Order: sequence, then structure tokens, then C-alpha cells
Amino acid sequence: MYHKHVGYNVGLLHSKGQLITICDSDAVFPPDFISSIINAFNLNGPNGPISIVLVHHERRTSEEYPIGLSNIVGLRQYSWYDLLPNVGACMSIRKIDAIRFGGFDEHWSFRGHLCGPYDLGWRVVNAGIPEIWYDESVTLWHFAHPHSGWSKYEKKWNEIVYPHVDWHALTAVEAFSTR
Repeated sequence: MYHKHVGYNVGLLHSKGQLITICDSDAVFPPDFISSIINAFNLNGPNGPISIVLVHHERRTSEEYPIGLSNIVGLRQYSWYDLLPNVGACMSIRKIDAIRFGGFDEHWSFRGHLCGPYDLGWRVVNAGIPEIWYDESVTLWHFAHPHSGWSKYEKKWNEIVYPHVDWHALTAVEAFSTR
């Protein structure tokens, strides 16, 4: 079982830019995705980049990635689930803020498939930096992973290595209840 947060921290420490973005590597990105990040952070402005936690929605489907998909217009033919906050979302943050607030938690409970960047995002937002959800017009799309032969319950069990509530590791949630 791999540990995404260790990888996130390695990437954070080796990154050269002022902003970092964590999202599914196998998502389909709209053409204006990068410009939406640059604009939201005011990266090219005289006082930019600003401190925010920027989140982009990600649409999901139960259908596997299609062979021959060549542009986003072809995405309209698929059935997409309703948007769920904090599920499959993509988060961007200033590199300096990510480091200042401790990077990504490397506790063992964040190993596995269900461990996005939300623990860092929650710490930063809890410290007073605003969370901004980008307009749904710039949304990523994510197809289902190929069928592994497991039932959906076996797959879910094998993806969760520590108890989760609403797709969030309890370790991250517990941090707020111990104050």
C-alpha cells in the first residue's frame, strides 16, 4: 500500500514554483484549468500570489476511461454523478503556506487510495486563510478505474486502511475534536 502524503511532501519540497496543486493524475482537465489557478491566486498581480485554499470540483462517473477520447466535448455523452464537496476535488495552495502549516500529514492512516490533500487544507482554513471553491465552469472529470474483479464492497474495503467518515480519514476529523 503506497502513501500519497509522503509523495505529496516530496513533491512540495522539490517544487520550484510559488503554487502547488494536488489532484487526481488520471483526471481530464479543462483547457482553462491552469489560467483559473493563476487568476484566482492573482499570481501575475503586483501583490500576488494571495493566500487562499483554492478547490476545483471534480465530476465522477462509474464508466471506465474511454478509448479514443480526444477532447472535452466528448465528455457530454457520459453520465456524471452530482458534485460532492470534498470528494475528488483538486486543491491548490501557495507553496509557502503549505510548508508553514506543516505540509501533508504522514500519519499511517493517510496511506492508501482515499487520502487527498484535505488534511492540509483543513489546517490552513482553520488558521483563517479563506477556502475558495472555483466556479463549476472549470471542473475536472474523472472516469472509474478499470474493473479489478473485486466487488464494489471488496474494492472499498481495500481502499480504506483507516476508518473514514464521508470519505475523510477520521485522523483528520479527530484533530478538530481534540481541542
